[in-house]
Amino acid sequence: MDSEITARHFEGIEFVDTRIDHDETGFDAIPRAMAAAYGTTAGASLPLDPQLGELVRLLVAVNSRCAYCTILHAQEARRLGIPSVKVDVISAWRESSQFAETETAAFAYAEALSGLRQGDIQSAHDELRRHFDDAAIETLTMVIINMDVWTRLFLARGHTPRSTA
Repeated sequence: MDSEITARHFEGIEFVDTRIDHDETGFDAIPRAMAAAYGTTAGASLPLDPQLGELVRLLVAVNSRCAYCTILHAQEARRLGIPSVKVDVISAWRESSQFAETETAAFAYAEALSGLRQGDIQSAHDELRRHFDDAAIETLTMVIINMDVWTRLFLARGHTPRSTA
């Protein structure tokens, strides 16, 4: 796997793959290409605010219960200057007054799309149209899909945190 994505180091934590710890078929080639196009490192070149993109990545990571992705995107969010309170309350965004309408529209769409809640996708998409142009909506969609792929890939691999302290 691409070390840029999978081999980040976090203070006091290491990750081990407890299920799939090999790559016999190159099964991660497409996810790596998606990450290069829509992941954190592509943020500044995308037609979407980098901070919003990172908050959406973090929300998908938290909702998918992927420890690696949650740690990575929480750190990236802070590095981008996103206030810690937003990072800390992302899982309770609906109950928080910390987020702008553009952010909550993106979060609702992310949760509807990631959760495959077909009854909610259209209304969430309609709300996006109030705040974003087509390029930003397409980019946001791919950011979400990219995160869904990576969280599932890490979960399939059993990418598990262990304390090194």
